[in-house]
Amino acid sequence: MNANDTDRLLRNAATEWGAAGRAWGERLPSLIERCAQRWALSEVGALYPDAQFNFVAPAKRGDGQPVVLKIGCPNPPNGEIVREIAALSHYDGRGAARLLEADRKHAALLVQRANPGTPLAHLGNDEQATRIAGRAMKALWRPLPLRHRFLSVATWAQQRLDLEPSTLPAVIAAETAGSARALLTERLAEPCKPVLLHGDLHHWNMLRDEGDAYWAIDPKGYCGHPLYDVIAWMRNWPEGLSDAPHAQEAMRCRVAVLSEELGHACKDVAAWAFAGLVLDAWFDLVRKPDDAYPIHMLRCADLLAPLTT
Repeated sequence: MNANDTDRLLRNAATEWGAAGRAWGERLPSLIERCAQRWALSEVGALYPDAQFNFVAPAKRGDGQPVVLKIGCPNPPNGEIVREIAALSHYDGRGAARLLEADRKHAALLVQRANPGTPLAHLGNDEQATRIAGRAMKALWRPLPLRHRFLSVATWAQQRLDLEPSTLPAVIAAETAGSARALLTERLAEPCKPVLLHGDLHHWNMLRDEGDAYWAIDPKGYCGHPLYDVIAWMRNWPEGLSDAPHAQEAMRCRVAVLSEELGHACKDVAAWAFAGLVLDAWFDLVRKPDDAYPIHMLRCADLLAPLTT
């Protein structure tokens, strides 16, 4: 493993999970060896540079099959890794990386590796990328199994609607927060058949396989209203948002393309994204006041605001 990348991963785990994260970091070499033996891996490569909280690395099976090994810090029974395993199992290779092996107890999984594995972020055409993402979202909106442990969008929403007004950060106007609350409340009240959602579908979680096919990776295992999935897409800008003069038109184009591909009105696509970005930014800033990413989400929300009516 690359020492610098590994050190960063272990620091992140310790920051995110405290003592449990530090203990997991100490066990990581033995966990990798355990997976290699159990799943007959002939080699395990270096940690992917963009791995932040989980060990994720290319590997090969004894028969030469290229795969990806992922090991996370064990979470509660309904934790993120367990939900990811359940989602990939339910997708069964339809629109997402195929799950080959799983060890829920040790939060480990083995998935098929895309070839060449180029992220959708490298496509260079935002309208085309959004169209690909929209089609992927629709394909991944699978009917729910009778029994599941996926995280409900209603639970996510309630955590944000329960935020005390006294905690509102100065960077979020009270009027903006109020609009976000109202829009989310209205959308949640609409009749909707819940579906399995990816939960974090953005340019870096879509990888190109042979030809022009793209797979989704790293599903978060959410369930509920389909348009929850547009939030992650709208906050992700491969080339950065900044104050680019074309940003407003690019956002308008994203909304229009997703409306067409998903069969939902433009104002509903924009409303879900706007409400989610504002309330996620508020929620994150309460926990991490110095985090810069919520500020980026708020800039994205500003671009969406005119499109919600």
